[in-house]
Amino acid sequence: MLTVVGCAMVVGIDKDYVDVSDGNGGVGGTGAIGGTGGTGGTGGTGGTGGTGGSSLKANGVPCTGPDECQSNLCVDEVCCDTDCSGLCEACVAATSGGTSGTCTHIPVLQDPDSECGSGQTCSGTGECITCGAEPTPPGGEPCPAACDSCAGGVCVIICDGPQECSPDTIDCPADYACDVQCTGNQSCESAVINCPASYPCNVTCNGSTTCGGATINCSTGTCTLLCGDVNKACLNTTLTCGPEACVATCNDPSDLPTVNCGSACGCVSC
Repeated sequence: MLTVVGCAMVVGIDKDYVDVSDGNGGVGGTGAIGGTGGTGGTGGTGGTGGTGGSSLKANGVPCTGPDECQSNLCVDEVCCDTDCSGLCEACVAATSGGTSGTCTHIPVLQDPDSECGSGQTCSGTGECITCGAEPTPPGGEPCPAACDSCAGGVCVIICDGPQECSPDTIDCPADYACDVQCTGNQSCESAVINCPASYPCNVTCNGSTTCGGATINCSTGTCTLLCGDVNKACLNTTLTCGPEACVATCNDPSDLPTVNCGSACGCVSC
């Protein structure tokens, strides 16, 4: 005989159901499908880029106009620390001998830009001086070893013994005027005397052939040669002038040195 077991009604396929009979529990239903994810948020706006650094040029750098320079001053085709508009001034090393970008006085006895009038040159202190003017040398202590004595910025070199300075090279020290005294017999024979830059150089020859065959090289200061009346004091002596005044004086007309005037602003030979 068939036996009928009581059944529970199943409602919906997604619900669990329970056998209300005294038998085993039913199999669990399938879970619900998850919902769709939300839309992602919009990304933030990027920041603004920084401003580039200054491109203005430092002093000493070549320029074509003031708007290129940090100093707003373009002088002698370089950026300059001042307007450098004074007499005998320059802001480029090639002209001033100083540092490009720093306004500097043009060295004494030079006038590369022809700022001074005819027969004049720069003083080294921002002025024009006349040809033959003798600026005061700074000198200083101690007296250089090449000198026998120093006074008032003048280096005195004495050659009074026979052949004492022959055939030496005598280099006058910088920043001093130079006074070379050759008074012994043949004391400066065949010597080479190099005068200092910018300041006076005086050479005296007064002894028997004391400066025979000697060469005197003037620099950018005034230059003088005095030939005494002692036997052939300046026999075959050569005086080579610089750009400044250059004068040779002779007391013996039969004994004349060779004077190379070159570009001297004033030149007098015996």
